[in-house]
Amino acid sequence: MLAKLRTYYRSGDALTISVRKNVIYSLLIKAASVVLNLALVPLTLSMLTKDLYGVWLTLSSIVAWFTYIDFGLGNGLRNKVTEMLAGGRREEARESVSVLYSVTVLISLGFGLIYTGVHPFLDWGSLLKVPASQRDQVSTLAYILFTSFGLQLVLRNINFVLLAVHKAAFQSLFPLLSNVLTLGLLLVFREQVDGSILRVGLVLLIPQVLVLAGFHVYFFRNELHYLLPRWRWSRPADLRQFGSLGLSFFVIQLAYVAIFTTANVLITRLLEPALVTEYDVAYKYFGLLSMVFSIILTPLWSAFGHAYHTGDADWIRSTLHRTRQIWLLITLGQGLLVVAADRLIPLWVGNAVSVSTELAVAMMIYYSVTAYGSIYVSILNGIGRVRYQMLTSFAGIALIFPLTWLLVRVAGLGLVGVLAAITICSLYGTLIAPVEVKKLLNQMTSPLCTTDR
Repeated sequence: MLAKLRTYYRSGDALTISVRKNVIYSLLIKAASVVLNLALVPLTLSMLTKDLYGVWLTLSSIVAWFTYIDFGLGNGLRNKVTEMLAGGRREEARESVSVLYSVTVLISLGFGLIYTGVHPFLDWGSLLKVPASQRDQVSTLAYILFTSFGLQLVLRNINFVLLAVHKAAFQSLFPLLSNVLTLGLLLVFREQVDGSILRVGLVLLIPQVLVLAGFHVYFFRNELHYLLPRWRWSRPADLRQFGSLGLSFFVIQLAYVAIFTTANVLITRLLEPALVTEYDVAYKYFGLLSMVFSIILTPLWSAFGHAYHTGDADWIRSTLHRTRQIWLLITLGQGLLVVAADRLIPLWVGNAVSVSTELAVAMMIYYSVTAYGSIYVSILNGIGRVRYQMLTSFAGIALIFPLTWLLVRVAGLGLVGVLAAITICSLYGTLIAPVEVKKLLNQMTSPLCTTDR
């Protein structure tokens, strides 16, 4: 059995083996990360009150909103570096990496200066309803979080570089190592940080910066030395090579956030706040298998791009076929989760929350539809053909609110109506992307057609 697994692991062409390794390692790393997260939550709660822990989560989520201020340049660079390396243009790839770092440094400095000017006028204590005794600490922590975010924005660029060179597993290693270091620091300095949101927050923040900095030192001194960024190699003209594509990804990301993060608000406004809990439990319950599928797709984005730029249509076709087979298995698994929901959900969250059969089926359909579409979207993202995806994202933003109102208030579908509206607004990947991919593959194989490779 082990011999067969070892043979399978090493069989195939170099690109297939690379993808397979990244998927296997990423799944193992993600599993370990989940276990560590489960350990960190009660440990952190034991050092803070429930309210202060909620304040930390809220502050962290607010800072996370600004992740997109790189304007999608990271994803644009990911595609461009994959293309350049596929064509053996290492010097150009290095120049593009240098441009990304230079631009994000400028963005980070601007962000830090703006927040420093605004911070004195922000009363975080009142905004987050913090007890008077903790307000100074929360204000200080907020300043540290927002100003250090600029540093993290620059350091996060290593993730896009790793994805571009088909090292997705190393990119997923970042949260695991951060959690290991955080757990160790909390255990070692437990007495010193206990009860202080500022000190606990610093212990949770510092490992993220240290691990990202460590990634830079290791990779740019070793495997990625040929991509080491230098300020002198940063030319504004090079930004055009991936800047416009990056802005397209930026728009798509914002649309995704607008459509998928408004569900709780829509449920609260159109139905009642209590139903948010039922929706959230169902979303996370069925999201487990979706997370596994996302891990599988992550290395395929750049792998599809590499295959496209080297003219390997056969590899794209065969990988597309295998990925659809995996999707079918995931969908069958979602069906089993529907059948077992009445037993598994109470074991997980107790009897306080129940998920209706209608919502469970609707959630299974939603995840299956979006997962199928994400296969084709990964191909198009990998080669940078995102024009129709961007246009349909605008349509999704325009439709989500009136469509949800129509299905919930007029049709009386309740939570199922909210989910149906989100599913309809996400049909680009299922209906349009497959047609685009079919045309793309025909272009790649037909001698009468040309591509823009």
